[in-house]
Amino acid sequence: MTLAEYQTCIKANGFIEEPIAVWGGMVKLEEFVNYEAAEVDLKIYLTEMVLKRNFSPVDGHMVLTEQFWLLEQFLEFYKEDHIRPWLTDTIREAMSLIGSKEIFTKCIFGTTFMFGVIEFHAKYLLGWRPLEQDVFNNKYHGLYRGMPIGQAINKLKKTKLQVAGNLIRIDKYATAYVKNANHRRSELGQKEIKLERWTMPKIAERLTFYRNAMLHGESHGHYSVGVYLCMLYILFHLCDEKERGAKGESETAQRTPPAG
Repeated sequence: MTLAEYQTCIKANGFIEEPIAVWGGMVKLEEFVNYEAAEVDLKIYLTEMVLKRNFSPVDGHMVLTEQFWLLEQFLEFYKEDHIRPWLTDTIREAMSLIGSKEIFTKCIFGTTFMFGVIEFHAKYLLGWRPLEQDVFNNKYHGLYRGMPIGQAINKLKKTKLQVAGNLIRIDKYATAYVKNANHRRSELGQKEIKLERWTMPKIAERLTFYRNAMLHGESHGHYSVGVYLCMLYILFHLCDEKERGAKGESETAQRTPPAG
């Protein structure tokens, strides 16, 4: 299935990509999309769409469920991590733990690991090659070691990589969503919120907030963070896959696992 064919299908099936409200009986992606037969461009589009659509920037609760279907489909056909192939099974297991929805046990373990995966992936795309430099060379490693996950995401958005455009569009959507939600408050006769006093929940801000809470055990209330990280990994992986395919690369940049 191509992106153009998908666009035709959503009209024919009545699928709503940006619903203002959620109700019973809504058409789901799994009802008309064959993930295995989807081209990589469509898979990237669906992942970006789910990141915008299913993780509301104004509420911490998950209502829509396509993210779990997307995770299940991705894992079924997931073969290898392009950056650190020796961690493929570990990444698959972490994502499976998160997909189990056992939030107080398996999900917490998987989420903790996936934070590191996303952080490393972002820094790798920014140029970090830890296996090619002496681990004690602070002149080289210091920049990346001291770079928090939010800063890495924001720097990545400034690159010319495929994934940069996806991240920018997701953040623009979140900002517009918050502003529109605030405007609807005024239409309902409610007092508008002074948005300049609030931090827009973009990807970098979300990950920074969630990671600080997870590291210090201060909060376990935002259970959607685990599957949110999984969706980000899928986005990174698919964009990487597309760019490698375009360049005709058959080998990853780091094929040898670290010593020990």
